This record gives sequence, structure tokens and C-alpha cells, in this order.
Amino acid sequence: MERLSRVEAGRAALFACSIPLAIAAALLDLLPSPVAVVLGIAPLMGFLIWELSSSRRALIQEHAAHMSKSTYLADMSHELRTPLNAIIGFSELIRDEVLGPCDNAKYREFAHDIHEASTHLLHLINDVLELSKIEAGRLELNEDEADLKVLLVSCQRLLQEQARRAGLQLTMDIAPDLAEVYCDPLKIKQVVLNLMSNAIKFTHRGGCVWVHAYRTDGKVAISISDNGVGIPANEITRALTPFAQAAHTRLLTKEGTGLGLPLSKRLMELHGGQLELQSDVGIGTRVTLTFPSERCRRPAGWPNPSLCEAAASA
Repeated sequence: MERLSRVEAGRAALFACSIPLAIAAALLDLLPSPVAVVLGIAPLMGFLIWELSSSRRALIQEHAAHMSKSTYLADMSHELRTPLNAIIGFSELIRDEVLGPCDNAKYREFAHDIHEASTHLLHLINDVLELSKIEAGRLELNEDEADLKVLLVSCQRLLQEQARRAGLQLTMDIAPDLAEVYCDPLKIKQVVLNLMSNAIKFTHRGGCVWVHAYRTDGKVAISISDNGVGIPANEITRALTPFAQAAHTRLLTKEGTGLGLPLSKRLMELHGGQLELQSDVGIGTRVTLTFPSERCRRPAGWPNPSLCEAAASA
């Protein structure tokens, strides 16, 4: 009876601290009553309960602080963007001499530098705020059926000049039976542009960047590959962590916040899809985006498999 009451008391105490009852009973049942007395199981259990309760409170507080930060940053969207947009707009007016000629060439040069730096800063702020909105659960998708071929060709046109200046070949291969995807077209375009820009940034002159879109098991996949510097296997997790960059890529460029890959991954997960990163140092990197089958449908005019089978049997 004494042993039973001791077990029940331990169970009750641990239940109050949200510790699984089965674990508590197993811990006490491992030791016979005399040994438990000798070892002083009561003080030990009391210490364990206190330690676990403290850890749990700390985790709750840390999570609350993290959510508070994310919510605050999401709310700061307007306050951060408004002054930057004004700087970008006015510097563009001066650079392009919209209101009249600017006699001093240095002023135009300064206006150009201000415009470039402000635009770059706005892109970084947009990435930080978007990730914060996702973490705070406040990012809404404006979904519609999207033609991925049109979307991908648009991305290619936007980055073709950047690839040319870098001395790279940018090629695109789109399967003719590629399904339309129900998604937020702007967010998916943002993901593809992020990944293509990364591929261009970390590929040496004379290299190649390939974009391949295809169907696989009812799903739709987009892969962006390059033969650039690659990422060590032990740094892939870090590359997908917000505000972190693989160590060797930081040596190649100081630009960016390390948000491109993590943000792309979160945006794909919001669509019920996934982002997979494969890389080898000195060989290159492949990032594959996969959309679930429930978001994909055959494009208009593409033969229906059941009709083809019926025609063949006839």
C-alpha cells in the first residue's frame, strides 16, 4: 500500500506539470521500495518536476516572444516601405531629370546610387516582412489557376540579361503536357526568381543554369539546376535556415540576408508542396519544387487519357 500511494503521488504531481503519466509510472516502477528510499526518490522526482516545469515555461516564453516579434514585423510593413518608396521615387525623378536638366553629372550619379541602394534595401525588407508574416500566420495566398509555361518564360526574360552579363547560358525546358497549377502566381514567380537568381549568382562565368518543368505521378515539378560552386552536404540544413548562409557561399558574396531559400521553402509549404535541395561542391546544385496532384490539372486541349484508350480499343 505504501508503494502504491507513492506511485500515485508521483503520478499526480507529474500530471500537474503536463508530464506523461506512463513515463512517471515507469520511472518509479523501475526501483523497488527499499532502493527508492535509500536513493531518496522523492527529492529526485521533485527536482525533475521543477526542472521540467522551468524548461516548459521557458519554451512557452520563448515561443511567445518569437510570435510577438513576427507579429510586430508584419505590422511594420507599411511604416518601413512608405519612406523607402518615397526615396526610390524621388531619386528616380532626379536621375532621369524628369523635372528638368541636372547640370552636374555627379548629382545624377549620386541619384542613381541612391535609387539602386534603396531598391536593394526594399527587396531585403520585403523578404524579412514576408517571412515574418508566414511565421505569424498572417500571409494570405491569392490563388488562381496559373499557366506555369507563361510564368516560367516571364522569369527567363527578366533574368536573361543578368545571366548574359554573368557569362552564363540560361536554358529552359517545359514539357508540352505541363498541367496548370492552382496557386498564388505572384508568390510562385517570386520563388522561381529567387532560385534562378541564386543559381546565376553562384555559378562561374561560362557555366549553365537549367530550368526544367515536367509532370511526375500526377504532380508538377520545376527543377532549377546549375553547375556552380555547390553546397557541402553538412551545410544544406543551414542554407534552408532563415538569416543563415552556407559558409563557403558567404566567401563568394556578401549580398543578401540568407532568406531566399528559407522563404521559398515556406511559400511552397503554404501551397502544400515541397522544396528539395540537392548539391555537391564543385559540381552544382539542383532545387526541385513539387506541387501536389490536387493542385494540378491537365491544360485545355490536352488529350484525355480515358478518351485515348477508348479510341485505341475501338
